[in-house]
Amino acid sequence: MWNDCFIDIEGTKIHYYRSGGKKSPMVFLHGITDNGLGWKRVAQEFELKFDILLLDARGHGQSQTDQFDYSISTMASDVSFILKSLDLDKIILIGHSMGGQVASIVATICPERVKYLILEDPAYPLEPKDRLNEENKNKFITDYLTKRSHKNLTELQDYCKKMFPSWDDVDIEYWAKSQLEFMNNNPRTTLENVKADFDWKKIFPKIVCPTLLVIPSHGILSLKDAESIVPLFKQAKIEYIMNADHNVRRSQYNLFIEAVKKFLR
Repeated sequence: MWNDCFIDIEGTKIHYYRSGGKKSPMVFLHGITDNGLGWKRVAQEFELKFDILLLDARGHGQSQTDQFDYSISTMASDVSFILKSLDLDKIILIGHSMGGQVASIVATICPERVKYLILEDPAYPLEPKDRLNEENKNKFITDYLTKRSHKNLTELQDYCKKMFPSWDDVDIEYWAKSQLEFMNNNPRTTLENVKADFDWKKIFPKIVCPTLLVIPSHGILSLKDAESIVPLFKQAKIEYIMNADHNVRRSQYNLFIEAVKKFLR
């Protein structure tokens, strides 16, 4: 049974689930529009060995949504605050997409607390041309809201099954729940205010812990780009997974788990 927890960070309540126990911490950070429970299947795979924490980023899940600062740096500060408040160190930090970007910054803010870093298709905009301009950002937001507005849980599950037929029913259920939750919490404000204005190639050399980049064959960060940035890290390696989409753990669950376990041996 996981504990349902909240922590106040300068007036903003951040929610997380925690399994507890005197074990090494494993902290999971989700992607944009998702929530902590999107990691549930993976977390259950490791909960006997690790103290699991599933965080809801601000503006997501059960975390507070009435603030306008949803920048990657602020989300990273939230995570750092939680690690320090709970006195967690030697953690395994795992992040997907936006969560991978947040995890990367956390690893530079408090390197003494992060033992291993695992990044699932972190989707770094490596060049200025890769960043969403206002026109493309507005198109993305409109498209996202149009496809999900006025859908109930069953309709969202059906939509997910059509989009991602290889996903497990458990992942489909929790994805649909996360989307419903996100859509009910001022989604446009959150999407409009998520910012990641970093020169990532200057960030990577500051990450000193062993790092695993889990790269899908059909994701956002290409294998070529991943291979180009690996030398910039102090200690990084790539696990390339075929027939996987941006959500590697959902489209190729067994291969994702195998990659993580191999990395942590």
